Amino acid sequence: MQALCLCGKDYLYLGYPLHLTPAEFEILHALTNKDAFVAKENAPSVAVHVCAINKRACMIGGRRLICLARGTGYVLDKDI
Repeated sequence: MQALCLCGKDYLYLGYPLHLTPAEFEILHALTNKDAFVAKENAPSVAVHVCAINKRACMIGGRRLICLARGTGYVLDKDI
């Protein structure tokens, strides 16, 4: 079983629905594509959405989903 999977228009995290706004969904969808990342410089509000996604993920699984990779941008946590 995967820790994070797309189910219709929603993501499931550890089997629980991860409620996302449309902007948060687009960010997470971009990151779930293989070798994809979201550059921090592209959208200043990305940091706010990433923080909200991580906050919800921590409430479900106790850890964050997205981290900032130095020199690259936002990526999914490798431990997921």
